[in-house]
Amino acid sequence: MVRRGLGDKITFMVQDTTKGDAVDYINRNPNRYTCTIFRLNEGHVPPWEVGQNFTGGKAISRRPQNLWIAFPTTCVNWYTLDPNIKSMNDFKGKRAHMGTSSNTVQPVAQILTKAVDLEGMFSLVIGGAKLNAEALADRDAGIVGSCITFASHLLASATAAFNQLAQLTGSMHFTSTSLEVIEKAHADNPEWVNAGQFPPVKFYKGDLSRAANVNYGIVQEDGYCASSITVNFQTSPETEEPVVHAIMKAILDNRDLAYQYFPFVAEVWKKRLGHTWNSQSSFHPGARTAYEEADVSYRLEGIREYGAANSRE
Repeated sequence: MVRRGLGDKITFMVQDTTKGDAVDYINRNPNRYTCTIFRLNEGHVPPWEVGQNFTGGKAISRRPQNLWIAFPTTCVNWYTLDPNIKSMNDFKGKRAHMGTSSNTVQPVAQILTKAVDLEGMFSLVIGGAKLNAEALADRDAGIVGSCITFASHLLASATAAFNQLAQLTGSMHFTSTSLEVIEKAHADNPEWVNAGQFPPVKFYKGDLSRAANVNYGIVQEDGYCASSITVNFQTSPETEEPVVHAIMKAILDNRDLAYQYFPFVAEVWKKRLGHTWNSQSSFHPGARTAYEEADVSYRLEGIREYGAANSRE
């Protein structure tokens, strides 16, 4: 919750909640939509327009707009401790943990599974008592679906839980999704593609190891993953523009605080906190102004500009 008090001072009331709970809260309290900032995966919102919903609650109307991104340019990928699992074709007969029902890892994983003709050929776990990293560590699953932040970048990183698992085991590795499978998923799901989902992201041998601080190759050969799950902070399009501008300006002016909270990705996050696979129109006008004043790139166009300036080919 965001409150505007005396002297136009902006204060926050922070509450830890799930994405589905946040959506339900706004639908139950529409009068508070314009003073609420909440977090949704990028893949949650565009599919609302084509009748798909993975938030666990009724879609919000009007469609929320982006502010900043917690985990920019993220993609769905697979981790395993089994050296014999080299590609999705090796999932056959295994037990795979595909995230929770309110996370877009799960529907994307199922779409990719269908594209590779593996439906029903392995045990699928959705949700459960253990999160994906814990399930893999305890060998309750042979493969788990997760995400990578700053996909395609030299400093791309797994989440903190998987970085820790890589350090503890010395054997965790990334399993690629082939470009052919991603293209098949595109052909099978044009509504997702039209909503801006599933761009293929290339990975290179040796990626992820630097962020995890390990001396072996988590990514063992060049490959791809399917992008679609950037985690965005959002608000109502009717939230006051001066309030949004002030909040975004404060964040942009104090980006160095990232080193205190997530040092393993801070250097890149400072440059890419506006990078999401969405167009400029998905950002709140107050946020757009703040990014442009700070000369910080954002939106899909920002990803493309950054990629062109930092090509790894």
